[in-house]
Amino acid sequence: MYRLLAGAPGIPRCYGLLNPYCLVVEYIPGKDCFQFDAGELPPEFHQRLYAAVRELHRRGMAHCDLKHRDNIIVSHDLKPYFVDLTTALPRGAPWNLLQRCAFRLFVLDDLKALLKMRYYLCPGQVPEAVWLRISRPPPFERTVRRIRDSLRALFYAITGRRRHRATRV
Repeated sequence: MYRLLAGAPGIPRCYGLLNPYCLVVEYIPGKDCFQFDAGELPPEFHQRLYAAVRELHRRGMAHCDLKHRDNIIVSHDLKPYFVDLTTALPRGAPWNLLQRCAFRLFVLDDLKALLKMRYYLCPGQVPEAVWLRISRPPPFERTVRRIRDSLRALFYAITGRRRHRATRV
């Protein structure tokens, strides 16, 4: 994904594999969006972030995981950088209708994630009516999540594993 997006705004340089399990990516000094409180980031940052995401989409890639604010690094000069492209989805070949349909859905999901981030980080800038429309997943997504959670619980029951919860430091 890094190779496909090389040169795009917000994409750190990728230097390749150190070994089969380790990807070497440019270090971007800054903080992730999760570390910012409401009102700390200026509206210009959100405009840059939106432009960078639209450029990813224009180049045929959906990030697919922007709902996790720690996947966006804010550099010291307030430029957004995307990390963790493991779930990114390319548009797909013209004949691959299923992937192209999924790409369109994930593009909408990326944009929805940006609106949610703006709602939390810039109070008052997202109208309440818009927030109410995007804050709850649609019925199809809720059904898919219930199925996923049931399968996950079944897997843990069968294997005897307990679900690991990550902690933030």
